[in-house]
This record gives sequence, structure tokens and C-alpha cells, in this order.
Amino acid sequence: MGCFCCCAVLGQAPNRSLSQEIDFARHLSKKGLHNDAIFQLNRIRNQYSLSTPGLDSLNYFTGWSLYEIKSLDSGVHYFGQVSANSGFYHEAGFFASISEVTLGNYGAATRRLMGLENLDQLSFGTEFRDFQLAGIALLQADYAGFDSLATGFTKSYYQFAREEEDLMNISLELRSIKNRKMWKAGMLSAVAPGAGKMYAGKTKEGVVAMMQVLALGAVAYEQYRRYGVSDPRFILFGGVFTVFYVGNIWGSALSVKIKRDEQLYDLHERILLDLHIPVRTLFN
Repeated sequence: MGCFCCCAVLGQAPNRSLSQEIDFARHLSKKGLHNDAIFQLNRIRNQYSLSTPGLDSLNYFTGWSLYEIKSLDSGVHYFGQVSANSGFYHEAGFFASISEVTLGNYGAATRRLMGLENLDQLSFGTEFRDFQLAGIALLQADYAGFDSLATGFTKSYYQFAREEEDLMNISLELRSIKNRKMWKAGMLSAVAPGAGKMYAGKTKEGVVAMMQVLALGAVAYEQYRRYGVSDPRFILFGGVFTVFYVGNIWGSALSVKIKRDEQLYDLHERILLDLHIPVRTLFN
């Protein structure tokens, strides 16, 4: 995670009292007491005249603590205050970007990554930036963009080689999701109750729906056969059958969207995990 330097904070010889305060902030952060660490860092910020390197350090560690407590918007702000000359510049940029991705701000995340300077200072810098950009492209279903960026995956950096491979697999899974039509599912269930849910990929739900509707239909028909169309018993069971039959059609249509949303959600969560883990591995 790096370390504070008293000389950097003051721009002069170390101050014993300040050193103790900084060490205490670091101790709180390491113990997971991030809110207390933020409070301590803000005290240092308010009580001392800080040089640019000192402010960079405080901004980075404040941003990191905010990131840890999932206060991502605020964390992005502090990460963004770290200057390009700071030793924390690149990690602040990558943490800011992954925070934006988590918030769903894909455009902002892309701009932060593209704006990172001097990536050649990191042996993995350019490839890791492109790896992150490739993940963002997948989240936006930009497969052409992903394919272009993925050509640079060398899988030679152990910190994110597995994640590069996983993104390649996720790309194939995303493209294999069938583009089923809601109207077709509804039509199938109108003809054969439950068939639309089976078409949507929810076979068990389709079988249950078919059994329910057919059973209610059979009961309603029996009431009609015995007592006629004007009998209250037929009206009751016929009404229940109609509600279930229409609900089966509508539910089948919705099942297509729900199934697709479930598949996309699971894959998107995997992408986010693949983007997060290497950032923490490389810079934590």
C-alpha cells in the first residue's frame, strides 16, 4: 500500500508528533478501521501545512479508505487529486477507474484510463490498461472493441493472466446467449400452456405452469359438462382457469427477459470481479 514519508508531508525534517499521527492513521487502516483512518488523515490535512507530495499521499490514502468502505464517489474524488508526479499516481488512477466501473460510469472510467500518463513506467502498464478497457467493452456489449483490445493479451503477467483468460471465456458466453423473443414465448404458451417458459429456458417452471393450467381447465370443463355455462360453479372455475391461462402467457413472455437478465447479471458480476482483483493484487 505504500508508506507515508514525514519529509514528504511537511517538505522538511520529520516532526515526531506528526510521525506518530501518521503511523496511527496507517495502523487504523491496516486494522480495517477505515472511517477512523479517514478522520485521522483529515486531521493531518487540517492541522499541517502540507507540500504537494504530502497532499498526494493523504489524498491517495483517503481515497483508498473510502474505496474500502464502498464510498466510491468520494473515493474517486480523492484519487483524482493525486498529481501525475506522485508515486501513487498510477494506482490512484486505476482505483478511480475501477470505482467508476462499479458505479456504472463506463464513459468516465474509460476516460480515466485513456488519460493515464507515463504508463511505460510500469512494466505491465499498457497491457493492464487495455485489459481494463476490454472488460469495460464487454460490460457494454462492445464485442468489436473487446476483440481489438484482447489481441494484446499476452497472459505473461501472473497478477492478471487468469483474469485475461476468463474475460476471453466470458466474451464467448455473452455471445452465445440466445436472443429469444418475448412475443414468441407468449404465443407458444397461448397454444400450449408452459411451452413459452420452456422456450425461455425455464423448463421446470414451464412444466409446473402446464400442469396448473391443464388441471384448472379440466375442472372448469367438468363443471361446464355437468351443470352448464350459467352455473356458478362453472363461472367460478372458468374464471380461475382464465386468470391462470392469461397469466401463463404473460409470465412466459416475461420469462424471456428475466432469463436473459439473469445470465447477463451473472456474467457482468464475473467481469467486475476479474477487473477488481488484479487492481488490488498489483497495488494494495
